[in-house]
Amino acid sequence: QSGRVAARQGWMNQTPNGMPVVGYTDAYTQLLLHMNGGNGSAVFTDSSQYAHAIEAVAGATQSTAQTKFGVSSYKDNANTMLATPATSGLQLSTAGDFTIEMWVWINTGSAAGTLLYLPNPTGPTPLNLRYNGTPIITALGTDASNVNIYNLSTATVSTNAWHHVAVVRQGTTYTLYMDGTRQATVTQAGTLAAFTVDPSIGRGLAIGGHFGSDYPDGDLCDFR
Repeated sequence: QSGRVAARQGWMNQTPNGMPVVGYTDAYTQLLLHMNGGNGSAVFTDSSQYAHAIEAVAGATQSTAQTKFGVSSYKDNANTMLATPATSGLQLSTAGDFTIEMWVWINTGSAAGTLLYLPNPTGPTPLNLRYNGTPIITALGTDASNVNIYNLSTATVSTNAWHHVAVVRQGTTYTLYMDGTRQATVTQAGTLAAFTVDPSIGRGLAIGGHFGSDYPDGDLCDFR
């Protein structure tokens, strides 16, 4: 299928290697961006049944330089970002299972930065997915006092290559996958910080870098 970005409420069925199943959309799929608009396109269409309006911030566009599916992907650099409406369907913090997945390409020499977050990444947040220049990918979520509920890291990430990344909550267990392999998991009771609209953008889920130089250099696609 063509490249896509998506978010899903609920626990997805798994393949034998533990990777969440991709390639379909249903009522539980809250966001699905194919990112197949072609080189230079700033139109990002949500192909889920909810058809959320997606804002391309700071000149966010698609690029044919690196593609996993279809003809293009989202070029995540130069402080660009995609922003969703502040819809309750993307509220992952209070209760229920969820799965977030995407394909990530990081260019060699990239700085560390945010790949995906739910507001506010500078304070309590239910989800902050980051590339760290270590180089690893981390996923963390905090409670309302900004104390970690989960803080998970992958093994070393090779640059100039596509990697599948998934963050999953099932009950009180949080798991981070990379390329179909479970990287880290923790079972932790506690309530994640509530979803709050980031006042600097007035939107909900933010995909890509946003704060100053805090952005990676690479591409994103196939994000469910």
